[in-house]
Amino acid sequence: MRRWYLLLFLVMFIYAEPKKEIITVGEPVVIESEKDLQFSPPFHLLSKMRQGNKYKYVITVFKPGLYSVKIGERFYQIEVESVLKGGEELSEIQPPLSVPGNPSWVLVRVGGFMLLIFLSFGTYYLLRRRKQREVTPEEELEFNLNLAKKKLAEDNLDSFYSILSFALRNFLQKRKRIPALSMTSSELESVEKSWIPYVIKRAELVRFAGMSVEKEGAEMDLERALKFLEEKKNEVSAA
Repeated sequence: MRRWYLLLFLVMFIYAEPKKEIITVGEPVVIESEKDLQFSPPFHLLSKMRQGNKYKYVITVFKPGLYSVKIGERFYQIEVESVLKGGEELSEIQPPLSVPGNPSWVLVRVGGFMLLIFLSFGTYYLLRRRKQREVTPEEELEFNLNLAKKKLAEDNLDSFYSILSFALRNFLQKRKRIPALSMTSSELESVEKSWIPYVIKRAELVRFAGMSVEKEGAEMDLERALKFLEEKKNEVSAA
């Protein structure tokens, strides 16, 4: 019994250590939490989804610095580094980082593991009954495009292109099963023969290189993405 208590203490000690993630400006960060969180500047909320009993957020920060996110009773540090340093070329966009959820989930997992030992069949049956329907890539794309449309209406082109780029990359990764979130726009052009890599490249130039884009051009990019969404929804319905 003492060994079990010691193991539980070590697990809680490891998870209790401060978490620190290092990202670049505009890079998306995935946060999962059992509670509904509210984000204020400098954090920009890119998307929010609810899956089962947990919330999944995608946020980003456009200014370098050291920031903290409170999840439950814990604070997690996010260090944001500049992308352009001394005229260097744009760095590659990395996949979203996952920040652990509420630390109390550690106890739930430990308890679930012990329960599985004694009541494996009953636990399996309950999990099957409570299994939630997964969100489709088309539904995620529609949610993110609606959020991008809201940012465009606010004349916030940085947030608009950040959300639009993430939405298109995320859809390609889930629907076509390619590592689109970690690929450069040039790499995407070699595997995706469509307009999408060009819009993603323009989004990178707006966000990281300060390229000026008229609102009419951004509206055309959004309209093309919405038309693309309708085509994919029709394909799914016809299948």
